[in-house]
Amino acid sequence: MKINYRNIKCKIGLHKWVQSKPLTGYDMFPSPFDSKYSTPTRTCVRCGERQKWLPGYGGSEIGCWI
Repeated sequence: MKINYRNIKCKIGLHKWVQSKPLTGYDMFPSPFDSKYSTPTRTCVRCGERQKWLPGYGGSEIGCWI
């Protein structure tokens, strides 16, 4: 049985992310009326997991990846 060591890193949470665009201050609290705004996404080049940026409206966080 061949062990894929690249996926072991992903299984313990050490992903290698590539983002669609760098995060800026505007991504933390974007205007809900901005129709041209695109939400940043990121993809792991090893396992292919995809995540989307969730801005933090009114909470204690500035945002998080989901």
